[in-house]
Amino acid sequence: METKKDYIIKKENALIFRTHIDVAFEVQGESYQARGLVIFGEGVYDIEVTNSEGEIIDELSDIWELGMELIENVDIRKNLSW
Repeated sequence: METKKDYIIKKENALIFRTHIDVAFEVQGESYQARGLVIFGEGVYDIEVTNSEGEIIDELSDIWELGMELIENVDIRKNLSW
């Protein structure tokens, strides 16, 4: 015999603690991609910027600085994909 119970869900929650983030951008006709790991509440880590050939851009370059800035300004809620 099956018994049904009445219940009320008071709250449900799903937490995304960390996620990968990337941004493709172009500067003076050259394509680049910046990638990083977002740890919510802490910031962006392991930022890497590469050119279209996959070569890593030096962290002291203006392109790397731009890539880091773009990564930090991505609207995660707007761009979250599953």
